Amino acid sequence: MCIRDRYLSGIGVGGKHSTVRCKAVDQVCIDQLLQLVEDLTDQVDVAPPKYRDLAKCAEICRVLLDTIIPAFLDGRLKTAKRLKSAKGMKAILLDTGEVTALFDETTKSK
Repeated sequence: MCIRDRYLSGIGVGGKHSTVRCKAVDQVCIDQLLQLVEDLTDQVDVAPPKYRDLAKCAEICRVLLDTIIPAFLDGRLKTAKRLKSAKGMKAILLDTGEVTALFDETTKSK
């Protein structure tokens, strides 16, 4: 999904193998994505009340991860946190109330 939405570039994209569907990603792109996650979040030791990891938040709010992750990476989810004891995307914590409110507004405006 992150490759499809162009948050990560597949190896060979734009190069001589650009027509090949590639799932390999350069480590530099991964490091840039993880830096973006750090920039968008405050680090916490314990998850605040009503904050859940991405998968649980999607389940509770009944919103697909394919919808939540771009909203997070685009900065539309302002209160995101990052759990100190976790690594990568598993460390992201989102307020279920904020996610529900954002996507209720999005579906109402269509």
